[in-house]
Amino acid sequence: MGSHQQGDGENADGFGAHYQKPGEGDTTKFIGCRAWWNSDDGFDFINQEFPVVVENCYAFGNGYSDYGRGNPPRGNGYGIKMGESTLGGGKHLIKNSVAWKNKSSGFYANYTGVGCTWINNTSYKNEDRAFNMASTLFDSEGNRLAEVAPLTGDNAHVLKNNIAFPNSLSQIGTCWEYIPSQGIDRDVSCPAGENNTWNLNLTLTENDFMSVDDPSMTITGQDLSKLPGILGPRKADGSLPDVDFLKLKEGSQAIDKGEYIGLPFAGKAPDLGAYEYGMPVSSSSVASSSSAVAAPSSSSTESSSSMEESNSSQEKSSSSQVELSSSSEDPAAIALKLNNSLETFQNATVFDLQGRYLGTLQAEQLRENIEIALRKKFKKSGMYIIRYGQYLKKISVK
Repeated sequence: MGSHQQGDGENADGFGAHYQKPGEGDTTKFIGCRAWWNSDDGFDFINQEFPVVVENCYAFGNGYSDYGRGNPPRGNGYGIKMGESTLGGGKHLIKNSVAWKNKSSGFYANYTGVGCTWINNTSYKNEDRAFNMASTLFDSEGNRLAEVAPLTGDNAHVLKNNIAFPNSLSQIGTCWEYIPSQGIDRDVSCPAGENNTWNLNLTLTENDFMSVDDPSMTITGQDLSKLPGILGPRKADGSLPDVDFLKLKEGSQAIDKGEYIGLPFAGKAPDLGAYEYGMPVSSSSVASSSSAVAAPSSSSTESSSSMEESNSSQEKSSSSQVELSSSSEDPAAIALKLNNSLETFQNATVFDLQGRYLGTLQAEQLRENIEIALRKKFKKSGMYIIRYGQYLKKISVK
């Protein structure tokens, strides 16, 4: 996509949310969306003064055109890009998302005047920076006070549990501060986040991932949505393809290195990056868990051939640690534990051992022996994974 009047590539983004002022509506959410080969940016929220949530989304190959073969001169090429909040309302949340092989930075603050929250994201092989937190300052009327300046205190960017691979960063830890009117041109310390690969001095390699190979990394000139891979066809329930690309493998340095922020996890501690090792894969029923760190309700997104929205639904998610165990515990005892939370969580989500979504059990079904409920619902023996509030259990149905 490109703009003839403004120059090839300019203002040709995949997804955008713009011009909402503080108090003008509900939070806009992009959940399970994919933006690729847009000739400008994948996601862009310039002039947006009301919170946006980006969750379980992908941004690949932005800044290029003609199925990845063209390089438009005016295309910025950022993966997921914030945008110059001048009034302090653009405190956006970006979580469990992946940006790779974009022409510029994977995740970009874009000189915003208010900090955003970046949680459990993975940036891989972007042409410029993995994370670029370049920010600036504005007065109460939106007048710019500096060319570039770090955000500090309660206004600082929050970065937790992110993977930068390779570790190419900008405006993180050490920032450039440039205020011409005051004659300031210097490097200063600025917030670097917590429990990210760069804080932990982790030098990840390809061996930390199940796979770094995908058609999106090597093929140009074709419609990737028609090929098997991370940008390929969605599953029957609308969830994103279940592929190994950039998922952590057993023994990865990034496993159990994260900080607990109120989201479910498996193991001793949360992992770094967009994918939690040992948890069921994303599906239509578990696509969103924003309740632990995000704002309330959502407005809709839009889609095209190179920007897709998920048709996934949202459900409440626990803000407690997931307990992952075998079926050795008596199913009736498990049902009793689950019943303790019935007022808060009204149903349970069921997966097979490959993490594929099978369906739900309603609250009334959970008041009986859980094994009996599964047998009645799915009419098959075997192992099931049931997710209910803070619990994630393996149940054997005979």
